[in-house]
Amino acid sequence: MRPIDADAFKEYIQKGFETANDLFKDEYKSLATQITLGLLKDIDDQPTVYAAPKKGEWIEIRRKKTGDVIALRCNKCLRHPKHAVRTEFCPHCGADMR
Repeated sequence: MRPIDADAFKEYIQKGFETANDLFKDEYKSLATQITLGLLKDIDDQPTVYAAPKKGEWIEIRRKKTGDVIALRCNKCLRHPKHAVRTEFCPHCGADMR
């Protein structure tokens, strides 16, 4: 499970719709509006999950010869963040890395 910020996702969809709305012909704008509003409502209708955040930590993967850190891995989901950047939360599983 990967918790998301539903409000931020809704804002993202709304902005995308507003940007793309100019591309629709007039006869399709009403349909596009109805689809977008339906999607936003579907997001609102989803259950809210109240889960305790997982506490995780970054595992450093080092180069054998130099000892330089070349990658990171989450100890909860074992996936790598992009660009080996330490973030406060794992972008894949949401574990709290602080």
